[in-house]
Amino acid sequence: MNDKMKIIVFVMLMFYSLAWATNEDFFNEARVYRSKGYEAQTAGDIEMALVYYKKSSALDPFYAIPHNDAGIVFEIKGYLDKALNEYIAAIQINPDFAEAHMNLGLLYERMNEIEKALVHFAKRAELGKTNDSWTKRAWEKIWKYAPEMAKEIEAKVLAQEIAGKLKEDKESNKILAAKHYQKGVFYFKKKLFENAYNELKQAIHLAPDNLKYQEMYSKSNSEYKIQKINIHVKNGTDFLNSNENVKAKQEFEKILELIPRDE
Repeated sequence: MNDKMKIIVFVMLMFYSLAWATNEDFFNEARVYRSKGYEAQTAGDIEMALVYYKKSSALDPFYAIPHNDAGIVFEIKGYLDKALNEYIAAIQINPDFAEAHMNLGLLYERMNEIEKALVHFAKRAELGKTNDSWTKRAWEKIWKYAPEMAKEIEAKVLAQEIAGKLKEDKESNKILAAKHYQKGVFYFKKKLFENAYNELKQAIHLAPDNLKYQEMYSKSNSEYKIQKINIHVKNGTDFLNSNENVKAKQEFEKILELIPRDE
């Protein structure tokens, strides 16, 4: 690489480093201004709060919270159209912003646009936790204006909860199966085949489609059977040498039970 090319690369690296640092500064500064706005709003200075919220959203165009905050302030001031635009902006940035959906729903209700309000009450109900007071309020609004819609949403939310629970159970089983597998392999290497068999059996039960677990389970099962056969052979032989023929026969019959038979 010649000197001119080195200079160009150096300048480009400096430019990108500066751009990255600047973006990070804007990101952090946006959150500082949002906090200042919230402090001003809490203190009753809504004009200054609005200034801070606007500064925050200007610094980070992908930050939804100050738009929602500004919407609340505009509502307090009675500027409903401006509040509407801020809530919509917040939801466009973050479609799963539960608080903004509730605020927008209440604003539409205030403007007597019930159908539009219901869309956002429904979204708030779907996004919220069951015991959350605002979630309950969203449900109250839906049941008040559209009972049939409420039934449909209830069914949808229930289905989502069940799906989420199944996913959690599957992930939990996957982790637990891996632990049983690791224990099984450990015992197998130590030639503790009964322990290995029991651990790998649990792994297969929790993750029946895992081919690696199936293969190791099969190996442990075979070794465990051989181990049991050897024990029965020894016991049977000892009983024969002691002229305990009945007990010897019982031991040899146990061996036959362990040997696969061709159909």
